[in-house]
Amino acid sequence: MASTGQAEPIPLDKGRPPPAPPPPPGTAAIRRHAGTVGLFTMASRLLGLVREWLMAHFVGAGLAGSAFYVAFAIPNFARRLFGEGALTSAFVPVFKGLAENDRMDAARRLARAVATMAWIMLGAAVLLAMLAVSGALAFFPAMPERAAATLGLLRVMLPYAVFICAAAFGMGVLNALGRFAAAAFAPCLLNLVWIGTLLAILFFPDLPLFERVRILSWAILAAGVLQMGFLLWCAARRGVPLVPSREGWGDPSTKLVWRNTATAIVGAGAVQINAFLDQVLALYAAEWAPSAIAYALEVMHRQVLDLLGLPGEEDLDRHGSANVFSKPLTPLNKAQISSQKSTGAKLTPGRLHSLSKAADMRDAVGLDLSSIKCCPECGSSMLQHVGGCVSCPDCGWTRCD
Repeated sequence: MASTGQAEPIPLDKGRPPPAPPPPPGTAAIRRHAGTVGLFTMASRLLGLVREWLMAHFVGAGLAGSAFYVAFAIPNFARRLFGEGALTSAFVPVFKGLAENDRMDAARRLARAVATMAWIMLGAAVLLAMLAVSGALAFFPAMPERAAATLGLLRVMLPYAVFICAAAFGMGVLNALGRFAAAAFAPCLLNLVWIGTLLAILFFPDLPLFERVRILSWAILAAGVLQMGFLLWCAARRGVPLVPSREGWGDPSTKLVWRNTATAIVGAGAVQINAFLDQVLALYAAEWAPSAIAYALEVMHRQVLDLLGLPGEEDLDRHGSANVFSKPLTPLNKAQISSQKSTGAKLTPGRLHSLSKAADMRDAVGLDLSSIKCCPECGSSMLQHVGGCVSCPDCGWTRCD
């Protein structure tokens, strides 16, 4: 065929990259769920930071605060080990497998059986622990003040272990069903109740410290009931009412869950026991140590000050509280300070931020002078080791063997 002498038209899209393939199915749902979880997680982190600021202001780092945190660590130990740890990680895959294979009746039967057995075991353990604590307080009235203060608060907060583990179990059911909003929002409830209680204390400036932490202990117990009721109600709305039942205790799926739970406890238990022993040893070393470390770790873990650029040097001592530093203690102000040998050490958010940036908070307890690389008071690395003592020329901090 003869050529006409005219150039062939060039397609308009020639030379352009091919269009991107459509996203795989479910991508939009994943993004939506991730955004929801991220939003509530950020809200919980911010509320937790505000909570710790208020705790540092109204409770401080004395014996009352340390006894509170050590007592609170025991129900948290149960939560991490059973509620959000070994039991939930063993239960969710089995429950989800039954639900995805159109065996929803078997999944509900499994959930009710495992929940009932867990509640009975936890309830019995908590009851025995409460009896033991009450007996110790009654028959050993001359026990050290640190132990008496911790056990008194522990007796109040022990039932929180049952409530929060039930809430965590409901959270696992909701996550397995693909319902993430309620599970992500639930931690905010604890922070809101905690913050509300601390703000209420504002109207009672003369309330003793031990009365403050006792009120906080009851508030945490109420928050556990609120979290449990909210998550169990959400699970029931999704078709899985977690009511006590004796059905399904001998099912193969139930036995599989408990076998996997026992295996997971062996690994997770060592970590949680070590974390709890850290709190106990810190209380033995110094009355202020557990609460100071708890505040610093809270700020360090959340990192909200660095992420949002919030000021860390503000002084919240507006009410003359005897348990709050009147001046922030940071490398910026280089203020001279006295040794922290008193039991009523005081904290502000700026102080917490400085402590959180120390190389190792365990150095603040002073167990090994040779391992101290930076000052636990101001964060300075210019330390002087003379004889059996170590001192900081910037702030005046000194510790000796």
